[in-house]
Amino acid sequence: MPTLPAGYRLDVATSQAITTARIFTGDAAVAASGHAVEHAGVFVFDRIVTETAHRRRGLVATEDGLNLYVSLGWHTQSPYSTATIT
Repeated sequence: MPTLPAGYRLDVATSQAITTARIFTGDAAVAASGHAVEHAGVFVFDRIVTETAHRRRGLVATEDGLNLYVSLGWHTQSPYSTATIT
């Protein structure tokens, strides 16, 4: 598992098919969170959020974040895009 920046801790909990990950600061504030569901070997990630004060620290896949994740041995399985239905 990749090391978080100093002062952060990761909490992962699974209930039924839903896994929720939260990254907390030292004072227990949520810095980032996200949910994932696995079905038939495929994961769907949802509601991935990094709070504004904690962005640009390797907690989200901006171009800089992507470079960080690649340096940790991750690779792109498929590109990501967002769709909004109004």
